[in-house]
Amino acid sequence: LSFQTNAKKLTIACGILAASVSLGTSAFAFSDMKGNAAEAKINALHSEGIVNGVTSDMFAPKAKVTFAQGIQFIVSGLKLTPTSGSAKASDYFDKVKDKSWYAAAFITAKQNGLSLDRTVDPNSTITRAQFAHLLTQALQSKGNFPVTMMYANISDGDKLTTEQMSSLQILVNTHIVTLGKDNTFRPTDPVTRSEAAVWIYDAAKFVKEVITPDDST
Repeated sequence: LSFQTNAKKLTIACGILAASVSLGTSAFAFSDMKGNAAEAKINALHSEGIVNGVTSDMFAPKAKVTFAQGIQFIVSGLKLTPTSGSAKASDYFDKVKDKSWYAAAFITAKQNGLSLDRTVDPNSTITRAQFAHLLTQALQSKGNFPVTMMYANISDGDKLTTEQMSSLQILVNTHIVTLGKDNTFRPTDPVTRSEAAVWIYDAAKFVKEVITPDDST
């Protein structure tokens, strides 16, 4: 009788625990990401504090990314660190206010070699080509890594600059970026929040698993 009673108590306790775990998980899931192929990666980034939703439960996966959001994604996701703590955003940029929420990210990005123009507008949308190029530069700032350079035929590659094409070739060869139908990349399209987050997730994973830190910097 005692064994049966204890078994029932254990069953009830397990049921309560399972319910609480289930509720806890759903509380941190974005309601507009259910069934999305990027859901697991975006939830993982959110749990690490790398990306946030537009509200407490909405991620807005198809929304366009601004330069401010994109630079914050890259700096946080790849854990870039500033080389000088005394610099101000206005030392490098005309339109990035020193007290803006993204100022530190822009300073860090610039100090790590990302090719951000002095006149960059943080509120303008960033294209897929621009984001991919900056992401590649961030990867390279982390250290050395091998790349088997098999030239990828990008059907709309004529819309890329020479520098952007080189960066995209690296991302394709490292499997961080996958080309679309008929080898298209859509370079001039704004990068969406879900696209940017997935690239950041895969790039961060690549950093952990492949890149050898450059101790000389």
